[in-house]
Amino acid sequence: MYEDLKGKTALVAGAARRRGLGFAIARALARQGAAVCLADRDAEVLERARELEAEGAVACGVVADIRSDGATETLRATFAARHPRLDILILCVGRMHGQGRVAELSPEAWQETQEVNLFGAFRMLHAFLPLMRDKGGSVIALASGAGKRPLPGFSGYSVSKAGLIMLLKCVAVEYAACGVRANAICPGPVESDMVEERIAAEAASAGVPPDERRAALCRGIPLGRMATADDIAAAALFLASDASAYITGQALNLSGGMITEL
Repeated sequence: MYEDLKGKTALVAGAARRRGLGFAIARALARQGAAVCLADRDAEVLERARELEAEGAVACGVVADIRSDGATETLRATFAARHPRLDILILCVGRMHGQGRVAELSPEAWQETQEVNLFGAFRMLHAFLPLMRDKGGSVIALASGAGKRPLPGFSGYSVSKAGLIMLLKCVAVEYAACGVRANAICPGPVESDMVEERIAAEAASAGVPPDERRAALCRGIPLGRMATADDIAAAALFLASDASAYITGQALNLSGGMITEL
């Protein structure tokens, strides 16, 4: 579908979970002919890379924890040793840590969410933007609809994703002259492990079965269903490709109609 992606090199951070968005995006890029490097702190990322290789893709896996400056710099060095350039940077690292109203959360849980979701993205940008600014490229971060509308009971997550959206807008403005585009994808509920964990937590808090909470969640989506990982991957392909060459600094809603404002 996107011929210009063939031969491009992509790094996808947060790609260890088989049902995760990062792996879905990595697989979609690989099927378009891009060489893909998958990174994650979970060693299962190595198995995900082998799965793509088994499909005929050019892929590799690297274990790295972006909460560490040293690990991020090592990831950069490892990547640069294998690939002469970086065309596409996908930031798909996130966690939903701590549930409760603001005054009920521990400062440690709140800070940990910022450390992973926001500061981790900053570390990756700090390390990898220099590999893109000479020839340009596309940066795509998985933010969330919660970064635009507060998700009750998950303030740390909501604030971190709002910050991530602004961080990508800053990159878009600061690196436009270098040919680098930066955009965020803001999904609503997605069929994924993270959303399943959220549903379970909310169901337990409300004292209802998870299936009941899931049904209520879907009733609030105008299109009547949660997104799939492939829905998100399709948007990422578009933003990575030349089809979106004049789009930068945007936060694209993929919420099935739950969020219609910018």
